[in-house]
Amino acid sequence: MTKSEEIEIVNKAKEDISELTPLIEKYYDPIYRYIFFRVSDKTTTEDLTADVFRNVVKSLDSFKDKGYGFSAWVYRIAHNRVLNYYRSSSKNKSFSLEGSERVFASDDDIEQSLLDKEEVNAQKRIEKRVLDLIDELDEMDKLVITLKYFENKDAQYIADAINTTPGNARVRLHRALKKLKSLYEDRYEEELEYEEEI
Repeated sequence: MTKSEEIEIVNKAKEDISELTPLIEKYYDPIYRYIFFRVSDKTTTEDLTADVFRNVVKSLDSFKDKGYGFSAWVYRIAHNRVLNYYRSSSKNKSFSLEGSERVFASDDDIEQSLLDKEEVNAQKRIEKRVLDLIDELDEMDKLVITLKYFENKDAQYIADAINTTPGNARVRLHRALKKLKSLYEDRYEEELEYEEEI
């Protein structure tokens, strides 16, 4: 299905929402994977994916094709929903008894468990930072990064999505990654220096 065919479906769906079904079916699995990659929890992913498509249906009248197509709009909604999830979950931290079965574990088991949790927490912290920084990029940069690294799309697909050649799509992606790397280094430079010392 081409971008213009998708826009035609969207325009029909603004009159009759049932017309949107083919696009929901097309994007449900990719959006699910996109969210799961960020939250790593099946139940949360299902809830957030449902929220995304509720927002798509609710906001459909506000959709305007600015040349990026319907897919970019849906991914932007998904990206924002994940960010909102992380923002609200960091405010609502609560005590949990998870892991209480380790009370009778050996010292080695406890030490390994703490190291594993520390590593997982560090990875999640980095992922959250990268997601936050991606959100600071312009829409085109967000789109090319999302399509390449979260949807595993090739240069031709990305080029079609942004109305350019595959070579220009690669250049755009390279520049977006340089911007992202620069943002990360500027924001977290001290922490990176500390990690190198260890």
